[in-house]
Amino acid sequence: MENKRKSNMMTYLLIGGAYVSFCVGASFSTGNELMQYFASYGVFGILGAIIATALCLLLIIVLIRDAQKYNLPDMKTLFVHYGGKYLGTALYVYTVFYLFVLVVMLVAGAGAVFEEHFGISNMLGRGILTLAMFLTVILGLNKLLDILGKLSFIILIMMIVVALIGIFNPVDGISEGSKLALETPSNIVARQGSNWFMSGLMYFSWAILCQTSFVASLGKSSLYKESDLRKGMYFGGFGFMLMATVPSIAIIANFSICKGSSIPTIVIAKSINPILAVLFSCVVVIAIYTTCSPICWSVANAFIKQEQRNFKWMVAGMLILAFIGSNLGSFTDILYLGTSVSAYVGFVFIATVIFTIVIRTPKGTLSECGTECVDKE
Repeated sequence: MENKRKSNMMTYLLIGGAYVSFCVGASFSTGNELMQYFASYGVFGILGAIIATALCLLLIIVLIRDAQKYNLPDMKTLFVHYGGKYLGTALYVYTVFYLFVLVVMLVAGAGAVFEEHFGISNMLGRGILTLAMFLTVILGLNKLLDILGKLSFIILIMMIVVALIGIFNPVDGISEGSKLALETPSNIVARQGSNWFMSGLMYFSWAILCQTSFVASLGKSSLYKESDLRKGMYFGGFGFMLMATVPSIAIIANFSICKGSSIPTIVIAKSINPILAVLFSCVVVIAIYTTCSPICWSVANAFIKQEQRNFKWMVAGMLILAFIGSNLGSFTDILYLGTSVSAYVGFVFIATVIFTIVIRTPKGTLSECGTECVDKE
C-alpha cells in the first residue's frame, strides 16, 4: 500500500492547481464560453459565474468523497454508482460522446484563432491543426505533447494579466459595458440561459459533467487523504472562481470590441498590444493542440485498448471526423449547441447524485460487494 503524502500547504496547492488547470483549458482560454454564459448578461453575469463555480466546488467535494468511500475508479463506475445500470451507462456513453464533440469544438476554435488573428482562412487553420494532431498520433510524438503541455500554466497567467489590464485600462468601462451587453441582441452575442441565474446553473451543469473524469482520477489515487483532497479543492475552487470572474469582468469592460468575436480574450490582448495578442494566440493554439490529442486517445480507449494494433488508426480516424464536424458551424455555434445540450444532460446527472445521497444510499463499497451495491435501495 502506498504511503499518503504529508498534509501541508504545498499539497493543497498542488491539488487545487491541478483542478484549475483541468477546468481552465483551451476552450476556456478563448473567452467564448465566458461571453456566452456570463459576460453577455452584464454585471449580473458575474454573480452567475460565482454561483456556478461555487456549486461546482460543492458537488466536486461530494463526488470525491464518494469516489473514495465506494471505490469508484473510473467515469463509468461513477455514473453507474449514481444512475444505476441503465441510466448511469447512458450518462457515461453521452459523456464519452461529448468529449469527442469537445474535440470538434476545439478544432473549430483553432480555425477561429487562425482566421481572426493570423489572417489565415478558417478552413485552412482547422486543417493545419488536424494535420499536426494526425501526425502526432501516427508518428507517436507523445513526448512533444508532454513538453508543450507544460505550458498550461502560461495560459492562466496570461489570461489574468490580460484581464487585469483590460479592467484597469478599458475601452468602455464596467458600467457602460454592462449596459451595452444587455442591449446587444442575441443574434450578435449568443446567450445560453433566459437570464443570468439560469445561465449560471447551466454552466455548472455541463461543467460538472466534464469534471467527472477529474474526480475519478483523484478518487482512485491513494496518495492523498480525503481531507487533503477536500482542502485542496477549496483552493482550486477559489482559483476556478477567479479565472471565471476576472476575465468575464474584462470582457464586460471592453464589450464594444468583444461582441461578435469568437475569441474575445485575444481581442482584449490585441487592444493592449499587438505583440501580446500574437503571443496569446500562439499559446491558445498550442493549448488546443495539446488538449485534443489526449482527449481523442481517451475516447478511443473506451472502444479499443491502447495496446491493440489499430488503436492509433482509430484515433487518427476520429481526428478526421472531428475536422469534418468542425466545418458544420462556427466555433460559437458549435460551442453553444454542444454545451447547452450537455447542460440538460448534466441536470439529469445532478439529479441522480441528489437522489442517491438523499434516498438511495449504497451500502459498503463496490470492491466489497460488486455491482449489487450500485442498485441497492
